[in-house]
Amino acid sequence: MAETLSPIQRFSLFKICAAVFTLEAGFVILFLPMIIPLQTIQSFSPLIVIINLAIAALVGWRIYKTSSHIVFSFDADGFSIKKGRSSEVTRKWSEFSMVTLTRNEAGEFSVRLYRDKESLDIPAGRLRLDPYSFRLRVADLVKRSRARRS
Repeated sequence: MAETLSPIQRFSLFKICAAVFTLEAGFVILFLPMIIPLQTIQSFSPLIVIINLAIAALVGWRIYKTSSHIVFSFDADGFSIKKGRSSEVTRKWSEFSMVTLTRNEAGEFSVRLYRDKESLDIPAGRLRLDPYSFRLRVADLVKRSRARRS
């Protein structure tokens, strides 16, 4: 039975929503006074902010789901990983020969799988997995899969 992980990366979602909110607020500050008198805008300012927040949340969620959301599925035979709308990467554990744990410049851990001269990273930190135990689990899956293939 395949195990599927797709947690929400809250910080990534927050950054996207904050960017959308900032763009909307800039639009409101720059262009709304040209359309509506300033006194009217001031009397409705709490409502404008609430509407701006709601729109930022909805648009931010949509952008997050299509660009940053990670879905990872795996079982004893292999795995698949997909980020946003990008194409899904599906591999067999037996294709890989070595497993290491890496850490990027942002401090996030990934399990790196090696085959020939190329590598593939599984973002364990972003999937909210314990990177140390997940690396051991993946190493065991690779070892068993290669033993079955031999």
